[in-house]
Amino acid sequence: DGLLTGNNTLLTKLKPLSKEKVFALPRGNEIGSWISQRAAKHGMDIEPRAVAALADSVGRQPRILDAELRKLALYRDGQPVRQQDVERMVAYVREASIFQAVDAVVEGRTGDAIRMARQITDAGQPASYVITMIARQVRLLLLAKDMRTRQAPPNEIGQRLRLPSFAVTRTLRQESRLSFERLKHMHHKLVDTDLAMKSMSSMDDQLTLELLIAELSLG
Repeated sequence: DGLLTGNNTLLTKLKPLSKEKVFALPRGNEIGSWISQRAAKHGMDIEPRAVAALADSVGRQPRILDAELRKLALYRDGQPVRQQDVERMVAYVREASIFQAVDAVVEGRTGDAIRMARQITDAGQPASYVITMIARQVRLLLLAKDMRTRQAPPNEIGQRLRLPSFAVTRTLRQESRLSFERLKHMHHKLVDTDLAMKSMSSMDDQLTLELLIAELSLG
């Protein structure tokens, strides 16, 4: 596994018997162009904001990007792919939105966190889904915090948490801003809110979500 370099022993032995061709991953702004070109190969029209949403959330992972483009092509059935289609259909984008909402909570940006949560629910996800995903991220942060205190390297943390590299980077960035005490408080509050929503059918789920976010972001 890993990068295959030009001085690799096996590659050196195979060179006289084969042709070498390098397929470099797209870099930086090339990601957007790659997505647009790949969409065109699939016969798709895709709006620039939809391209940006895919590029920002999935990153330099061509196989995953191609699979998501194929899924979007089937979903839209010849119609242009819009940003809201990406937000609705692509799991990486939904998780990225949760990351951004948690970032806003961590930084005390209550208004931004509530706005991001509304965007997720406006796209068709229930408030309970947002709470579940925030709770999942808090659990990951607790695990990451524990492993960091034991000086585990990022790749080991990624394997334990079963996260791709870009998600590990974001998780460790969030973890560094939070104490164990605040994470445990957030976890307990999320569990209590989830139980209350399940036991009281008369609760306004959206209002409950927004009040929860406000309390979490205020620490």
